Amino acid sequence: MVELAAAAAPAEEKTTPKPASPPLRCFDFGSASVWIQETSYADGGLGWRVWPSAARLCGRLAAAPGTVAGRRVLELGSGVGLAGLLASRLGAASVVLSDALPGLLHALVRNAAAQPPSDPSCAVSVRHFLWEDDYLDGSAGAAIVDPDSLLASQLRRLATDALPAAPCLEPASERVFDLIIAADVLYDWGQRRPLPRVLARRLARPHGRALLACPVRDRTLLDAFVAQLTREGLGWSCEPAAEAAHGASDGRADEGKGEDGEGEALAHVDIDVWWPEAEEAGAAAC
Repeated sequence: MVELAAAAAPAEEKTTPKPASPPLRCFDFGSASVWIQETSYADGGLGWRVWPSAARLCGRLAAAPGTVAGRRVLELGSGVGLAGLLASRLGAASVVLSDALPGLLHALVRNAAAQPPSDPSCAVSVRHFLWEDDYLDGSAGAAIVDPDSLLASQLRRLATDALPAAPCLEPASERVFDLIIAADVLYDWGQRRPLPRVLARRLARPHGRALLACPVRDRTLLDAFVAQLTREGLGWSCEPAAEAAHGASDGRADEGKGEDGEGEALAHVDIDVWWPEAEEAGAAAC
């Protein structure tokens, strides 16, 4: 009789341990606190973490909560949502967090759910939004992607390769905002035209306002951006952040040494954007 050899025990499956999730961190701005869990670069691209510009914008909002209170707020390029979620803690009537990459949209949903109840309550929603969708060629009816912008084409491909992790932002004809906020959203030449168009289409008239906090990495890009704001019919002011100015004589921050010593701009500007008729209405009332 031939004995059958015992079946060999299956080899133990080797698995690569999953990296630990980033911790939930508390960011305090005076009496308002925001809880944020960052993500990874693989999931969120450049928006994966809280950058200094977001904290700078939050400091500005916290110092003037009346700018936010009772307003319909849109945050562009929310990343992990620090500034928009702070607005929800400062009395905004509603806040929309927006971005394009699925990984960031998932992070925004998680972080919105991580906030304790606020008083008064604020409706916070997350929307998928590509700025180019507001920058349309009226004759062709198709979104324009700047040929100089590798970023724009990459975002469009990545955002459309997977189903959106959140509903798309409603058309500008259906939804505008009293306040639009954004941090570190001016770093690619492809942003110089879609971003001003988004502001022009999404700011409520006549008193809508936008607050942007931006590092100055390329002075010529900043000049092109504010020139495009003027072409869109928007008023604007562009001032160096007090602690980051480097002696600019023309009211804008000069380019600065890297934040990390590797070429990132240290200088920041605070850019206010508004409708000129708001000023006219205010002057008439005086």
